[in-house]
Amino acid sequence: MLATVERDEAAQWRIDRSTLAIPAHLVIKGREASNIPLVGDDEWLLECCMARPAKLHERRISFTSILDPNERELVREFLYLGMNHDHADTTRRRIGRVMPGSLPYQMKLLRRFLQDVRDGGRTLSEIDQPWLDGWLAARRHLSPATLVHRIINIRRLALYAPWLSFRTLEIQPWGNRSCTRVAGYRPGRTENVTQRIPEAISAPALRWAMFYVDHGVDDLIARHRESGPIDGPRQRVSPKISDRRLQVYLNRLKGSAAAYRFIRMASRRGPRSVAAVG
Repeated sequence: MLATVERDEAAQWRIDRSTLAIPAHLVIKGREASNIPLVGDDEWLLECCMARPAKLHERRISFTSILDPNERELVREFLYLGMNHDHADTTRRRIGRVMPGSLPYQMKLLRRFLQDVRDGGRTLSEIDQPWLDGWLAARRHLSPATLVHRIINIRRLALYAPWLSFRTLEIQPWGNRSCTRVAGYRPGRTENVTQRIPEAISAPALRWAMFYVDHGVDDLIARHRESGPIDGPRQRVSPKISDRRLQVYLNRLKGSAAAYRFIRMASRRGPRSVAAVG
């Protein structure tokens, strides 16, 4: 297999493998003790910096599936720099800090690009602007929104080059052009062409919104105090199950003091609110 990633001449890793992978400012308050993943670990556990990950694969980053050792270490350093590098001077070009929840996506984009380079018979250090232009031209069938993420991912490789232990891009991809222009966005009319929401829909929605602001929020706060904080992963269920659970909850409320308060407060807003509640 062609070696797409070449190790730099330096004998030592430029990023210490015994360093904490996740910066302290991204750790959720109260979970500092679980911030244990090191840069060199086979897996990075992310539960210390993700409130309620919905799926198991979102709770960790595993490097064991990357068979090529150089590619594996490049991906490891790339993700570490994404979270820890000072991006203050690059936000104007939309290269901001990578948040823990987007690490799997960034890893996927990088590995896909490395495969494209491998298929092209080159190494990262041999990539030039004409090759990138051809790479982009072959993907114009994708939406600009999709291409923007891929372009930013490639530009990260060039940005992180001085801190990576591998020879990577030696050019500034697409120069100083904005990612959106490179991706194909073009300035057009800025008028909002979305159709106006009919008053028959917007008026009841606004009435209910004001009801919650004026009255319903008290019950919501009381309920939160009774139930306490919600721990554990989110549960994703089908609409049928969710509707069934809601109906069971509403049936349980019938005749309770909470339901009485709800109807009584709604009645203060007039007959139309009472009809909406009924």
